[in-house]
Amino acid sequence: MHRTRASAPTDTEGARLVALDMALAGQPRDQVDAYLAEHFAGVDRVAVLDAVYASI
Repeated sequence: MHRTRASAPTDTEGARLVALDMALAGQPRDQVDAYLAEHFAGVDRVAVLDAVYASI
C-alpha cells in the first residue's frame, strides 16, 4: 500500500514525535536539538522543542 503525499506525515510531525520520545526517555533538550538538526533539516526545531518540553 502506497501513501499519498497528503496522508504522509510531515517532517514537523515526525520531528515532534521523535523529540517527545527522546524527552520522555530523559534526553536533555540540547541532545534532542542536535538529533533533530541532523535528521530533520528544515524543521523549526525551536518551536518543536518548546512544544515538547512544555508538555512534559
